[in-house]
Amino acid sequence: MHFSLLYVSEKPNAWAEQACETYLKRLPPAFGFKQIRINPIKRTKNTHLETARNQEWQLIQEKISKQALLVLLDERGKQYTSETFSQQIDAWQHHGQDVVFVIAGADGVNPQHRQQANSLLALSKLTLPHEMVRVFLIEQLYRAWSILNSHPYHRI
Repeated sequence: MHFSLLYVSEKPNAWAEQACETYLKRLPPAFGFKQIRINPIKRTKNTHLETARNQEWQLIQEKISKQALLVLLDERGKQYTSETFSQQIDAWQHHGQDVVFVIAGADGVNPQHRQQANSLLALSKLTLPHEMVRVFLIEQLYRAWSILNSHPYHRI
């Protein structure tokens, strides 16, 4: 069982890469986490929004195993506390199915794509830049691991 993050983004900024790497280095290899960046499709002023979303969703789908659990980061998704998120991570680990978190492109996804997700996850009710979402998600994955393993990183 592995956790992955697929994200649609131009080349990330160095600060975001450094922040993500800080937490990724702390996760043990047994956690089985990887990231895959997908380049957004090129848009022109004549690009139809639904078409662009469809094309990016196709690129996302090509990278996801049919057996994987798809968790779409979406402002309409379920919000967790760090403790309940760690419990969800634990449940997914015990289920044994690969989990793929997806941060779609800047224009989001079409409604039919949202329905294909097994779960919707909101990190905040605020609108956040994609790079911050990536950093927050990876930090919360590390925090969930630390809670599940009684590591002192998470203090109450």
